Amino acid sequence: MAKCFIFILLTCCLALGGGLPNVAKHPWFKTYNGFSLRKADVKLTTEGEVIVYPMVEEKRVAESKAIVVSVWIEFKAKGSDSWSKKTIRKDGFETLEPAEAPREKVEIVGTVTGDVQYKLRLEHDRKGVNIFTEFVEMPDYSKGQYKLTLVAKCPDLYSISTSEKPRTVSSKTRGDALILIPVHDDDMRKKRYKLNSKVDLSPYEKAGIQSIALKASRYGENDLLWKLVDPQKGTLTLTPKNAYAGLHKGFEVKTTLVDQTGELQSKGLRVEVD
Repeated sequence: MAKCFIFILLTCCLALGGGLPNVAKHPWFKTYNGFSLRKADVKLTTEGEVIVYPMVEEKRVAESKAIVVSVWIEFKAKGSDSWSKKTIRKDGFETLEPAEAPREKVEIVGTVTGDVQYKLRLEHDRKGVNIFTEFVEMPDYSKGQYKLTLVAKCPDLYSISTSEKPRTVSSKTRGDALILIPVHDDDMRKKRYKLNSKVDLSPYEKAGIQSIALKASRYGENDLLWKLVDPQKGTLTLTPKNAYAGLHKGFEVKTTLVDQTGELQSKGLRVEVD
């Protein structure tokens, strides 16, 4: 089991109805809880986001190249055609865990506008972190529809200008690839895409995606993987940041845990660095 580094203000045993305790210590600024995997650092920020920093030559990648995982609660009012994302209340986090207790599992409660609450729980091992979220109580669906989703953002990897010639882009992303493994489907197999290529995701709209692997020189020899915590529950979706420029410009990986009908779907998201 990876050695766990717990960084919580020792002067605060409980945080109730406010922001999460903040560690003002390099390199864990704005961190409520942090730990090290074999090839990555992971922190739960005071804003309730999970940030994964792959290690390259024993150093963290820059903040701008880290993977950021957020909880999204979306709402669509009755009679409306559009979804809106709920925001965290100013005093929207609480934890009942003693600050001095080292642990392999971390849990917080967040409250968004409309007084909807969710739990966020992290569990980790040497290779990766499992991220779980759920409603504390199911919201009132008589007022409209809700969705609970985990969203992992992979950044623009190389900051290549869109005006660069295709040959230059190809050279800078040589050997980089994204590998998609579908949810079991007899008609589909895993597929490898070059990072400078456009991706046709239409075949996955029906079958869904079970796991995504990223091989990119930006992260050295490491492979980054996004997986379902339970491969039998739910799917992943992939959304390129720029559908025309290629995957190297960044993308989002999402899994919906509670859908717009209130049905439970995915159990959670696992992020590995190996």
